[in-house]
Amino acid sequence: MPKTNASGRKVYMAIQADTGTPDAQGGHTPSWTTVTGLERVPMEFVSASGGRPGMGAYQKFHLNQLYPTANVQLLMRCRSVAVISGMRAVYGNHIYQIRGAENADQRNDTVVLYCEELQATGSKR
Repeated sequence: MPKTNASGRKVYMAIQADTGTPDAQGGHTPSWTTVTGLERVPMEFVSASGGRPGMGAYQKFHLNQLYPTANVQLLMRCRSVAVISGMRAVYGNHIYQIRGAENADQRNDTVVLYCEELQATGSKR
């Protein structure tokens, strides 16, 4: 089970699912809708790096631009509504794409969400 440290503050987030529709060109037009029962979920931030490879802040170079990105872990109590990869957690103007969800101790107590925040803003607003 991940241990929290100074970054372990608790916030309330909404969990959203993509309910988009196919477009005329065979693509997909995303449309995010808040999942019923997950409008205000208490979450706890876990230290992003924790000494583990692949966690923390980094930059992607895409289309001749640098995109700041951050990997974070969020802890939430187990809910009756399934939270799966492909959903996203929203907190203020921050959007965390859920890349994976794990029932870490297999006791249906705490779910660890492995998330990626695209265009991370850091401490500047």
